[in-house]
Amino acid sequence: MPLTPGQRLGSYEVSAKVGEGGMGEVYRAIDPALKREVAIKVLPAAFATDPERLARFEREAQLLAQLHHPNIASIFGFHEAEGVRFLSLELVPGETLEQRIARGPVPHDEVVAIAGKIAEGLEYAHERGIVHRDLKPANVKLTPEGEVKILDFGLAKAVTGEITSGGPTSTPTVMPTMTSAGTAIGLILGTAAYMSPEQARGRPVDKRADVWAFGAVLYEMLTGRRPFEGETISDTIAAVLTKQVDLGAVPEPELRRLLARCLERDARMRLRDIGEARIALGTRPEEAAAERARPAATPASARWLLALLPVIAVAGLAAGWWLHRPSPVPPSRARWSLAIPEGLSINTIEQINVAVSRDGTQQAVVVLDANAVPHLLLRSEDAIAPRVLQDTDRAAGPFFSPDGKWLAFFRDAKLFKIPVAGGPPVNLAHTTGQPRGATWSPDGHIYLTPDAASPLQRVKEEGGAAEDVTKLDDRRGERTHRWPEALPDGSAVLFTCDDQSSTEYYDDARIEALRPATGERKVVLEGASVARYLPSGHLVFSRGGTLYAVRFDAKALVTQGSPFPVIAGVATDVSTGAVSFAVSQDGRAVWIPGETGTSWKQLWVTRDGAETSVAIPPAPYNELALSPDGTHVALTGGEGGVSDLWVYDVARESMTRLTTGQFISRPVWTPDSKRIAFGTRLQGPQSQQNLWQIAWKAADGSTDQEVLFEKARAQLPSGFTADGRRMLFDGVDASALQRDIWIIPLDGERKPSVLLGGPAFKSQATLSPDGRFLAYTSTEGGLPSVFVRPFPSGDARWQISTPQGTEPRWSADGRELFYRWGGTLYAVRIDASHGLAAGRPEKLFDRIAIAAIVTTYGASPDGKRFFTFRSPTGIAEQRTVNVDLGFAQRLTAGGGRD
Repeated sequence: MPLTPGQRLGSYEVSAKVGEGGMGEVYRAIDPALKREVAIKVLPAAFATDPERLARFEREAQLLAQLHHPNIASIFGFHEAEGVRFLSLELVPGETLEQRIARGPVPHDEVVAIAGKIAEGLEYAHERGIVHRDLKPANVKLTPEGEVKILDFGLAKAVTGEITSGGPTSTPTVMPTMTSAGTAIGLILGTAAYMSPEQARGRPVDKRADVWAFGAVLYEMLTGRRPFEGETISDTIAAVLTKQVDLGAVPEPELRRLLARCLERDARMRLRDIGEARIALGTRPEEAAAERARPAATPASARWLLALLPVIAVAGLAAGWWLHRPSPVPPSRARWSLAIPEGLSINTIEQINVAVSRDGTQQAVVVLDANAVPHLLLRSEDAIAPRVLQDTDRAAGPFFSPDGKWLAFFRDAKLFKIPVAGGPPVNLAHTTGQPRGATWSPDGHIYLTPDAASPLQRVKEEGGAAEDVTKLDDRRGERTHRWPEALPDGSAVLFTCDDQSSTEYYDDARIEALRPATGERKVVLEGASVARYLPSGHLVFSRGGTLYAVRFDAKALVTQGSPFPVIAGVATDVSTGAVSFAVSQDGRAVWIPGETGTSWKQLWVTRDGAETSVAIPPAPYNELALSPDGTHVALTGGEGGVSDLWVYDVARESMTRLTTGQFISRPVWTPDSKRIAFGTRLQGPQSQQNLWQIAWKAADGSTDQEVLFEKARAQLPSGFTADGRRMLFDGVDASALQRDIWIIPLDGERKPSVLLGGPAFKSQATLSPDGRFLAYTSTEGGLPSVFVRPFPSGDARWQISTPQGTEPRWSADGRELFYRWGGTLYAVRIDASHGLAAGRPEKLFDRIAIAAIVTTYGASPDGKRFFTFRSPTGIAEQRTVNVDLGFAQRLTAGGGRD
């Protein structure tokens, strides 16, 4: 059906018609969710009455969506709305190669450059078993930046069986894509002037059909005319089958030989691989980035920074990322909006999870697989393909070394570095599980914030013990020094400082600078957070989900003039202040668009994944705990990003706030559902010592908060004995070198003792309802897994998760043990009649929204439903990265304000 400007098709708003052909009508449209322009291709009406063809097309479109290469236009999705089936595609600006040829002769150097990029795109697809089948000049776009994009890749196969006629207006000059009814014998596909002889005869085709079409396109660019033409389609097909090509019209001997091999009618004698054509044209994959980094022969040429996000495979992860360096381009042409395939997401929760090396040649992003497990995806500009760095699952907060040879990250309460050239991670230091950023300084130190409420520390780049380099000023009520940024010369470190009295959390924070050589601290900017420095003489910072810039004297550590906005709508986690952007020292910016906040949805989910919404006001809650009787839910977080304690009454659908202005973590209910225990950082004069309390409070708010235990570093409760007289908690010693499971009596002398120690990182202990067994999470096997031991002691040990798991919960009757891995919840049957026997893990549902160390679900007393978090699209399911190649140019020019 024809679409009109302003009409909505699903979530897309149509703005203009672009064209039409045998594959359907194409329109320019706006994707409001991702705030980008796309092309939507409405498929022919014949699809609506052919379920088999529609299913085949959907399967093929899903395969094609995995093609991610700078020279192939992307397919974003296959949709249906209002009875209309359509594709969402990358909108490629510029003219087609057909239009370029029509304007006049194409210079030799330009022909070779274009053909080389077409060959690169074809080679990439052929290596993945995908053939275009309809390559022609009309399906090749030349962008204003001098790049080449192949359109409609593989759609000819996807529409197999479609009957299309050009009608009375068809001409040999603008021929329709042709098909004939499919039979067991074969199928004719492709545009007549460019189809291979085997296609013309309706025989099965392989990648050699694309090699023929490539030769026909190359010949047309060199000579200005098609190698095979006729007055009618039938005449053109006859020429394809019989006519000898006039290779004498091509003066270059090397190109004549290449064309002869490509246009060989006997497919067995034809050039067998398009990569051979690429080599003959002098295009080498290992030099692709360097070629884009050099000025090309034409004024329109440019280099790319970021062409595409992920499709690779590792432990179920399929993702890919292409980034190429641009030559200086006008700022108006320097912005890109890129998406990744369905089923993948970019982590924007808790940490700053995108990084760029100082010279801009390497980029890293934390991507989530189908189970919401994070991995580090690295792209180096001297490599063709991106890669997931091995052994980086559960990684967060990446950042590069000054020389770009190492990529550092946090995982499992530790700081690691990994060589980008390949090799295992190296453990550098311990944290407490909630780090808030780090930076690698040229002075040989890594400056980091080891937990959510600590001063800055530093550790030598070779590793070792961390030492404090700032102190939290209790007189000002400081509660954190986070998101550090080392200046390029190592003379100072910028960081975000926030006070206890802040009303809007990090929007009321300030940027300070530390001179490590002297210990001097200096306030740089009020009302700002997450500062990043550019040698253009600017400081870029965040305020309310918008990036601002201000002139900055790096020697005097003072700003000059007034800040001005430069990028709006950057994904921001208000509970931590993490802002998803990074800048390179050569002036590029990479950021993840999105709304401010986490605002996870709280809801009930049944064992089979059915959802029931809950009337909780939207706010960035971090953790939840369902009471044992199932009547109330404790949550941490809330308005303004302050991590306070709240209680939701399930029956009354009402919220009660139990604390004000505190940093609350890990709520745990007493067995009688009357009290909530939690960890909280100590307020007052002793806060400079980074002391933590475990406290509890009546769930109805009728009693004051009572401190149960106090010690340096985070101590977090995890469970109670059935009689409520003893409490289990995760204990971290003052050096933060290990985490053990502790137990403390709550009557008499409250003296804690280690229940389960040893070198592994152990946490989240919980007792079975009958008190016989202790379930907990441990890294004793290398990766976090759920184990069970006898309580209070015993040598037996059973691994419950297979292999990985975290956050164990017993069912009310003790016959099941639930656990989470990534965003997926599992259930394991438990038979404790004779010792303990565990069944096979059963997957219940996925898409649980997670941060780093949080409590994310609770089982109802009957075990039939679960209270949990789910993430709205645009936050934890973000699938777009934006790039500004001319970011520093914009700042210098005073422009680029959104």
